[in-house]
Formats: sequence, structure tokens, C-alpha cells
Amino acid sequence: MESLIAFLPVVTVLVLVPGANNLVVIRETIAAGPRGGRLATAGTSLGILVWALAVAAGLGVLLQANPRVWVALQLVGGAALVGLGVQSVLRSGTARSRNTDRRPGAGSFVPALLTALINPRAGIVAVSLLPQFVGPGQDPAATTVALGLAWASVAGS
Repeated sequence: MESLIAFLPVVTVLVLVPGANNLVVIRETIAAGPRGGRLATAGTSLGILVWALAVAAGLGVLLQANPRVWVALQLVGGAALVGLGVQSVLRSGTARSRNTDRRPGAGSFVPALLTALINPRAGIVAVSLLPQFVGPGQDPAATTVALGLAWASVAGS
């Protein structure tokens, strides 16, 4: 419980700092309305939870043992985010972006989930921040999952 109390203010500030996840939620809200924004928020929250589960399963240890994997993960994630940005710019003049062929919220969840999963910032935060809030005598995996649930909940609110 002490870990969670210490973690909540940190993660609240983290969620409020603009980043790729925030931008995809804003984009989907504008393109598909409030329902699209809620679905995008759910997608980013699930992505955050997946990162926390990966850390609980030992991703941090793997990355520490093999720094090349970490660099590769960052490069792939960065390239994917650039690709999503280019795709958004290219679509900016199409009917899809003007919301003429989209149902409200249709397709908002998956782009947000993918953005959260490929976002290098989310990975860096998960791998470097979550373990710091696991106290002595706590089950590292269970505490990390609980912290991830809290982070996803704050991001989803």
C-alpha cells in the first residue's frame, strides 16, 4: 500500500505530460467524437498495462542483460511512431480524417493500443520507474502488476 501511495502522484504527473499516447487520444476524440476518445483512452491504458506485465515478467532484467535488445526496441518503436505520424499527415486531407466514412469511435481503440505498445517513452518509464516502487519484502511481480493497474487507471481517468 505504501508503494501505491508513493507511486500515484508520480504517475499522475507522468500521465499529464503530453506525449504520443495523449496525442492519439486527442486525435481520435476529434476524428470520432467522445466515444472514439474513450476507446482510444482504453487502448492506451491497455498498452500501459501490457508494458507493466512485461516488466513484471522480467523485461527489465532481459534489457539490462542485453543492451542491444533495448536499443533495437527503442529504434523500432521510434520508427513506428514516425510512421504513424507520417500516415496521419498523409491522411489529413482524406475523407477518413474528415469523419465522413467513420462511425463514431470505430477504429479508435487499436491505433491507441498500438501507439502505447510501440511508444519508447512508455517502455522506458515502465522498465525504469515501476521497479523503483517495489519495496523490500514485497512480491516484485505482484507489486509491479498492481502499480501497472494503477498507472493504467490514472491514464484512463
